[in-house]
Amino acid sequence: MQTKEEYKDCILFYRLGDFYEMFFEDAIVTSKELEITLTGKNCGLEERAPMCGVPYHASKIYIARLLRLGKKIAICEQVGEISPGGGLTERKVVEIITPGTAVDSEYLDQATNSFLCSLCVTHGKAGFAYIDVTTSEFKATSWNASLMKDYFAKELGRCNPKEILLPLSLKENEVIKNTLEQNPTVSVSYYPDWHFNAENSFKRLTSQFNTVNLNSFGLNEQSSEVVSAGFLLEYLEKTTNTQVPHIKSIKIYHDTEFVIIDESSRKNLEIIYNLRDGSTQYSLLDCVNYTQTAMGNRLIRSWLLSPLCDINRISERHNHVELLYKNNDLLKEIREFLSSILDIERLAGRIAMQRAHAKDLQALRTSIDSWIKVREKINDYDFALINLDDAKFISDLIFKSIHEDPATSITEGRIIKRGWSSELDHYYDLQSNFNKILDDYLEEETD
Repeated sequence: MQTKEEYKDCILFYRLGDFYEMFFEDAIVTSKELEITLTGKNCGLEERAPMCGVPYHASKIYIARLLRLGKKIAICEQVGEISPGGGLTERKVVEIITPGTAVDSEYLDQATNSFLCSLCVTHGKAGFAYIDVTTSEFKATSWNASLMKDYFAKELGRCNPKEILLPLSLKENEVIKNTLEQNPTVSVSYYPDWHFNAENSFKRLTSQFNTVNLNSFGLNEQSSEVVSAGFLLEYLEKTTNTQVPHIKSIKIYHDTEFVIIDESSRKNLEIIYNLRDGSTQYSLLDCVNYTQTAMGNRLIRSWLLSPLCDINRISERHNHVELLYKNNDLLKEIREFLSSILDIERLAGRIAMQRAHAKDLQALRTSIDSWIKVREKINDYDFALINLDDAKFISDLIFKSIHEDPATSITEGRIIKRGWSSELDHYYDLQSNFNKILDDYLEEETD
């Protein structure tokens, strides 16, 4: 009850042995949403406390379902030693998982971004920012607060966020309320206005990007986008309980860059979802999406939701399409290589946040190797090409150091290859040849 008091807006997954247990209102909500049995427990209270639980080893399945319903989950683990004399083992919330901050692959849809967004009004202007911590995509824009009705709905439709953070001063705003009612799947959280502080947000952004100011990003201390963008970074670090070093820049965009599509038109044109059942089937996306990777899938969604206005950028895209359309052999080879590339963006994100295991590293290596083959195929054509040196270095480093079929848990062993660390090899030998080493030692001492 004490821990729950600190995390009122979360469903508390409280570790008890091999189960995560939920109590009181959390248990009632969880049992209903997940269709699991609701039981009870005598806790010395006047009434029996409602209770339900899920197995620890299968918890991610249940957490994923709750996230899709817009719930937040606080994971409370046993952090102290189990006392032989009984009594309560010390417990602590080690992680908060929300729809917009989840990074594990079990919680994510490969085809869509997992955006966390924020809106704040300062000096008559609305600043809107959104970020996908799994891919490092970070964007922001602003508009006159008097145009909130037109712009807020349009921007929500453009990025389709999983979660939105708002100041308490906007909670009773009719435009905000009506727009959010039209987007019931978005998880909404309100925070005291002092969290949305311009000075703190500016410092947080410059610290993140390791810059003195934000001029190179088109921002200054008075920019409306700064407040909402800075708060997103602060929220991410506090919620995930980790650093986000892979977030290295922010892109400021304006309506003039894209064809303006209001939310009503976007729905009626069935660009991403159809009107019949709200799925992607028979939509424009469904008709044109022949991408081979999760990254390509997300990119084409973004392109369809934000059509370009710049004739030069449009022509550049057309030229690339024409090249592959007229060169079927090249297209076939590239598609074959692309099909073996996993989600490098999200793999890199998990590695940067220290949430990856050894299999993720091997997945990154094989994906990089396939990308290098693609890079070599298009080397002679007009593409913006990335230098190969870093990719080859990373691939070679993983190949030399990580076991080909590594364990997913660091406690299982079978992660670091023999020959990479002389110290580790010494301990491997102690483990596998202990009797021989002992016999040799005895013989040496006898002599």
